[in-house]
Amino acid sequence: MILNTLSLGDIDIYLLDVDPFSDPILAISGSAAIVLTSGEFWINQNGVWQLFQNKLESRNGNLPHYLSFTSETPIPYYSGTESIGFKIDIIGDGEIIATSDSGVKTISKSGVIFPATSLSLSGRSPANGKVDSLVYVRSSASIAAAPWSESNIRELWMSADGVHVYLLGTTRDRVLHGTLSTPFDISTLSKSTDELLVSSYDTSPSAIFLSPDRTNLYICGTSSDTIRHFSMSTPGLLTTATLLSSFSITGVESTPNSVVVSNDGTSIYFIGATNDRIFQYPLITPWQLSTIGTQIAQLVVSTQENSPTGVSFNETGTKVYVIGIQRDTIFEYTLGAPWSIATGSFSGRSLLISGREIDPQGVFAIGEHLYICGHSSDLIHQYSFTRETPNFEATVQEIIF
Repeated sequence: MILNTLSLGDIDIYLLDVDPFSDPILAISGSAAIVLTSGEFWINQNGVWQLFQNKLESRNGNLPHYLSFTSETPIPYYSGTESIGFKIDIIGDGEIIATSDSGVKTISKSGVIFPATSLSLSGRSPANGKVDSLVYVRSSASIAAAPWSESNIRELWMSADGVHVYLLGTTRDRVLHGTLSTPFDISTLSKSTDELLVSSYDTSPSAIFLSPDRTNLYICGTSSDTIRHFSMSTPGLLTTATLLSSFSITGVESTPNSVVVSNDGTSIYFIGATNDRIFQYPLITPWQLSTIGTQIAQLVVSTQENSPTGVSFNETGTKVYVIGIQRDTIFEYTLGAPWSIATGSFSGRSLLISGREIDPQGVFAIGEHLYICGHSSDLIHQYSFTRETPNFEATVQEIIF
């Protein structure tokens, strides 16, 4: 109910008496409205008032709209029929879960644009990436049992959507492909018929890695001490893999146990149990092993682990996780410059996992999740990083198409 109205040119100021507020509310309305309260506000859309959560700083035409997130509560931002889209920028360190009629997106970087006619936002801070905050969540069913029949899992890789999982084992010398019916939930893992036999390349395969688009596959092994690059003509389908190039690391590391490529495909890394260090090489043409350059840097990990079996980076390349069979512990390293191990140092944080796995092999970090391949248990163990308390802002700009 409008108690009073004051018009100033194109702007109307309303004194509202609207449930659930007990006191009258002051609002400003032109093409939209701002309610001057700190926790809840109302917006007038085509004459219809809607209740929204958290704080709206401004809303006027196509100007940016600022929302402060202090919880993971969804925020109904807009509902209408115009042909519009949204540009979302994040101010501070956080993630936005955007649910619209065009789908659900997790946004962790600025400048994301997508078409939609309705939008609901929720905010959360990213996982802190600190290994001493990891919490055990669940484990897979036995990979040693049928249909996997692989009793020596060495490494895994997971797609960004948390659906596709690729495993490497030395019992059958194959890369195996599976899917998760619930994204990121390792207990929902099921095997597909898609496999790649690699024994003709290496009889002791130890490492796999895929590019984000699943068109590039990298395999390494300890019998040949060679990294091999395969191309998949059908993204993610192992049966379409073709060998493109190889790179021998004999003389550098004779027990390579894990391979990683940076998010932009410009650096390749491997870790080994002979020299107990991570090696970094450039890829002159992104993702193309045939263009590998001279070694850039090394990061020694022997003080923490002298039998490393796995290495993984967080998504921003600012943290490195190392696991091994000497300490049965996950160690965390921080990089002063993203993806540059020359700037790496031990963070002082670690997590002992011997109570769950005494022969850990590969480690793979993705978002708030971290997975460990267990040789003694023949299981894949899933952990989650703790999230910080959300405290950031998002700028949402309406775009008319």
